Amino acid sequence: MKCSVGALAAVAVALSGCVSPLVRPNPLALQSKATNAIHWQELAQRTVAAIPTSVGGPQATVYVAPGPENAEFATVYKRFLEEELYRQHYPVVNTPEGADITLNFDAQYLLYDKSGKKLTDYASLYTSAAAVGGELRHIDSIDQGIGTGFATGIVFDFLASLNGTTNAEVVLSSTITSPRSNHYHFVRTETFYVRPSDLHFFVEPPPPPPPPPSLAEVQLPVGPGVR
Repeated sequence: MKCSVGALAAVAVALSGCVSPLVRPNPLALQSKATNAIHWQELAQRTVAAIPTSVGGPQATVYVAPGPENAEFATVYKRFLEEELYRQHYPVVNTPEGADITLNFDAQYLLYDKSGKKLTDYASLYTSAAAVGGELRHIDSIDQGIGTGFATGIVFDFLASLNGTTNAEVVLSSTITSPRSNHYHFVRTETFYVRPSDLHFFVEPPPPPPPPPSLAEVQLPVGPGVR
């Protein structure tokens, strides 16, 4: 037995010089997920709340530059930014002329490998479900059952949100510039998950295909016997 353990250790040491280094796991972090327009409005509120009060001076007139043309997110998000700026008592104008500062934003999407989750990725959900199932056996009254059911719903909602990661993300960048200077007064980025089927909201649609040629533009081949 000692010989076999020693042999395995020798093989492990020999192989250690041939394998690639292991990847250091990143610490866990929380990231929001945008699944409806209310979440877009919350993004605008967080962006405006992060603007320092010293940017542009007191009562600086703000112009919100449009994002990608014909992108649904850009059109709606611009309105949400203007609404939140008004709520925070910023004067907002519709044109860059006369504006003290300009708020620019841009959204870029990231689509990773489409491989789905493994069963082990849901271990926390399954473990909690098993624990809740064990508690259900000890319910003796209606009041206790209602309380346990309410707590169970909260637990499942929370765990479902933790497992709501997708392979699609959007990076939202916001900057503030002024016509009197050539540097940024404010820079902010926020990354959030989206459903892959919602990525079309964040990009400009492709141009429509050209119309088919008319009969007058079609040149028929001329050969022997064709006059």
